[in-house]
Amino acid sequence: MDGLARAKHQGKKMGRPKGSKDSYKRRKGGYLIRHAKERQKEDKKLGINRNVEHYLENPPLNNKNKKKHPKVPSTPPVKEVSK
Repeated sequence: MDGLARAKHQGKKMGRPKGSKDSYKRRKGGYLIRHAKERQKEDKKLGINRNVEHYLENPPLNNKNKKKHPKVPSTPPVKEVSK
């Protein structure tokens, strides 16, 4: 058996132990692209079509200014008036 397969077979835990810190700073490009695509998807629901590059170049101001989906006003049921 190869090293990783043998270690799994012996029941050893894989990966970084819980509570230990990363030894190096992680790259954040993947996170930025994912969030840009989420913002693009939200805007598409509102009818705004932009490239992903727009969202990468223009980050959101803060979480309070996130666009919310427009609420559709609920109309109360119409009561028929008998005369």
